[in-house]
Amino acid sequence: MGFWTKRDKDKASYLDEYNQLSGRVELLTHFPGNAIVPSTWRDCLSVTGQARLSRVLDQWNAVAAGTMCNTIAYLSEYLQDIEVMRVESTFSILYTLANRRGGMSYFSAGNPINLAKRSTVPWSRVPLSLQAFYSFQDGFWEYTSGAGLSTADQVRSLANLYGGSIDRPDVAVDFPIEETYLWFSNAGGGYVATNLESSNDDRVLIWWIADQPIFDVDFWPVVDEWTVLLFDN
Repeated sequence: MGFWTKRDKDKASYLDEYNQLSGRVELLTHFPGNAIVPSTWRDCLSVTGQARLSRVLDQWNAVAAGTMCNTIAYLSEYLQDIEVMRVESTFSILYTLANRRGGMSYFSAGNPINLAKRSTVPWSRVPLSLQAFYSFQDGFWEYTSGAGLSTADQVRSLANLYGGSIDRPDVAVDFPIEETYLWFSNAGGGYVATNLESSNDDRVLIWWIADQPIFDVDFWPVVDEWTVLLFDN
């Protein structure tokens, strides 16, 4: 069986315009035998058509049914295809959706193998619900903008975002910015962040570049809502 079709080559050319890695985007129908990927990924993409979509959605339900129910409902209705995306030796999964506005949306998820070693985040202090999601796939982002849940190696601290210190007279920074990590970007100056100094999973904030932060919000409802907004944008 061939790895790609003419249609996939056209899509790959479009996605390659937004590729942040060296090398060109290839879309494959399945994983090559030497690809180091989770067994769940290989199992999901060993079948085709609706069976493939169903297996991937089963994985979403297994790790995120209680945290991203709106995202899963949207995927269940509008997901069109799941493909292997390769850029040289880097493998990821490409989700293709026909969104509610009549357009096409492309989302990507990175390979979770050894992600903790690639990240500067103190992984043992990451909330368990986030660890569970990232064991399934490394982030989930809109491919052309990069908005969404970042890959583990792209999750950075608030201190890193501001070069070490925040000079904003309008904001009282009374929390450790070096321990506050930005997991989700909406590409509009908004971030969902967790404070990993505390073991309290509820210590979550929405950080705005040009507005007041919002403290003590629940992480997953915001991520769930913002992800659905990205599907339609």
